Amino acid sequence: MASTAATLVGQVVTIAVGAPPERITIRADSREIDCVCPTSLHDQIAGLSPGSIVEVAGEAAINSQGQVERLDRLDSISTFSPGPLRITRFEHDGIVFSLKEPLVVNVEFTDGLWVYHNSPLNLWGSGERREEAIADLHDNFAFLWQELAEERDEKLDSRAQDIKRLLLDLAVTRSET
Repeated sequence: MASTAATLVGQVVTIAVGAPPERITIRADSREIDCVCPTSLHDQIAGLSPGSIVEVAGEAAINSQGQVERLDRLDSISTFSPGPLRITRFEHDGIVFSLKEPLVVNVEFTDGLWVYHNSPLNLWGSGERREEAIADLHDNFAFLWQELAEERDEKLDSRAQDIKRLLLDLAVTRSET
């Protein structure tokens, strides 16, 4: 069985603390995967509860199908809070879009992807890692701004005009970094 660095996102199924080796089991990719935890992560795993969504990274044993069989050494663990984010600025290609008030962005983890979205603006970002999803969200905000907020109304259909008004109501200030 091969070994490599891996990052997984999944739901905590079991938590075993108090006797070595401490471990958690997560359900990821429709499979249960054991993750051996070093003592340095004891407080973090002891504070978890079954059902929590976590992102784990570490040294993985890979089976013959190329799937993670287990994490033999967990290097990091972070929990996911399902509440929405409130974003006050977007950055893309050296341009900063600062908002007058925070934009509420819902966060989901589904089918192995992080999905960030604001339905009224039809603004979406997705990725296998949260950082990728947020970067995609920033890219898509810049696209919406350029394609809708800066476009003449006559060139936009009614839905696009509605989104344009919502964008302009955010009182965006553009600056360059």
